[in-house]
Amino acid sequence: LPFGDGNLLEHVIKAAMKVNFGEIRIVLGAYHQKIRPALRGLPVQISVNPNWETGMGSSISKGVKDLQAQSDAAVLMLGDQPFVSAHHLQNLIDQHLKSQKPIVASFYQGKQGVPAFFHQSFFPQLINLTEKIGAGKLIKENRDMVAPMPYPEAAIDIDTPEDYRKWSSKDFTS
Repeated sequence: LPFGDGNLLEHVIKAAMKVNFGEIRIVLGAYHQKIRPALRGLPVQISVNPNWETGMGSSISKGVKDLQAQSDAAVLMLGDQPFVSAHHLQNLIDQHLKSQKPIVASFYQGKQGVPAFFHQSFFPQLINLTEKIGAGKLIKENRDMVAPMPYPEAAIDIDTPEDYRKWSSKDFTS
């Protein structure tokens, strides 16, 4: 989707680029052939999830499988959260270092979710996700291992044409 001076996915990627993640991996699914050209020139690795129809869990699994050999942690993000900022992403990492918790989840609207930091000790569980509910299941099942990071802006995502009309005219800075 066109967004700001680029597209929505590019907007989210640029926030991630401002943090020293090492590798930024994008998992594409149904429209990967259409989306891939929009990512040209961006320093990202692309994974294609052939099982995208089974839900978000299979995309997380694919992405973590593809990055596990070169990473000791992962920050899971969605491509439709326009308020995600580099500052918040860095705060997730800093909170992990401070708390030593293996998961740091954004906290908004009374729940914990993404963006979320996962230490490599959770890679096997992330790789085994196959359900439509994604990483939220792991966060809920391991509450004692989660450090919450307040971020009400993460509640805003673009799921419908109405959401897009409402939020695409706003000024977002990462």
